Formats: sequence, C-alpha cells, structure tokens
Amino acid sequence: MLFDFHFIHNYKTSGTTIFNQLDDEYKKRYYGRMTFNDYINKNKDVDINTKYLKTLNIPPEQHISIDHILLDNLIHLNIIPKNKIQNIKFMMIVREPIERFISICNFENIEPHKLLNELKNNNRNYFQHTFMVNKHNIKVKTIKMNNKTSIINFFKQFNINLNLNVKLNVSEKKYTIKDLSNNDILFLKKFYKKDYFLYNHSE
Repeated sequence: MLFDFHFIHNYKTSGTTIFNQLDDEYKKRYYGRMTFNDYINKNKDVDINTKYLKTLNIPPEQHISIDHILLDNLIHLNIIPKNKIQNIKFMMIVREPIERFISICNFENIEPHKLLNELKNNNRNYFQHTFMVNKHNIKVKTIKMNNKTSIINFFKQFNINLNLNVKLNVSEKKYTIKDLSNNDILFLKKFYKKDYFLYNHSE
C-alpha cells in the first residue's frame, strides 16, 4: 500500500512519537528495526530490488532501522517506487544541532566528551542534512522540532491528527549543554555547519 506522504525519520526528533500514531500499513512499510529477510516476508507487496540490496553489503541476519534508511536507498530498493515520488509529499523534522547532540548523549548513555571524540575521529557524525539529500530532485519540507503547529498541520492534510504531547522514547536527562566547554560548542557549530544552515532555513 502506497501513501501520499513520506515522513523522513531524522534521529532524535520525535520520530517514534509520530510513527506510533500513523497507520499500521504505513508503519509496516516504512518503520521498524528488523532484518531485510524479515522485511521482505512482512511486505509481500513490496517488490524489493534485491540486486541493489546486494550492493549495500548488509548481512541477511543484520537488523537495521527501516525508517533510518537514506532517501535514495529507499528509492533504489523500491520501498519508495521511483515512478510514484512525484505524487508524494516529503517532510522531515529538524532539531537545533547542539540540543540534538545532547539528546543523543542521553539516549545512548554516552558522555558528551566521548561522543565528541567519536565525531572528531570520524567514527560517527549524526548529520541531519544527509537524511534528505537525494539525486531524484525531491524537495523535502523541513520543519523545526519546536514548531508543533506546522508539524500537526502537515499531517492534518492526510487526515492524521497527531498528539505531540504524547512522548515516547524519552531519555533520562543525565547530560545538558553545561557539560560542554566553549571549545566544544565552537567545534559542534563548525562540525554541524550544514545542519545549522538546514535548521535556520526550516519552517
């Protein structure tokens, strides 16, 4: 079953809260952590491009989050059919990058200085802008996480009434921005320069 919208699940931006209020058929196609074998068995109506899947070098037993697969890969895999993208409205929620960085530290229970070292050593990046980058000329509507009215209105056009007061997947607030030095903040602003540009130009 295809839908008129696609919600890009940017990490730590209320995505789980939103997905849990969407149609079961939508979630079956676009949400959940599983192996690709499990996904194929669960979605008999999706004609997965198995040749492209092999190029991704994902072991059959490896669990991946379907909702965090990058946009172009979703299209190449035929999870989003290429011939349907012109009829789909794409949306992604973006979050102030340093606030999101702290949220990731809390969610993964990792000290900020340790995650900073991983960023500096190119082990991880957690970029937001890469979720919407694509080679299919798709324009993605981006909405700030704190702009609840616009988020709710986006889904209303598809007869979906969200309750953003419901909070799921919330982390214990162990770390705060106070755990960052001035140099840390300067580094993050530079590291997430493209994400700040995206955030500042979002609705």
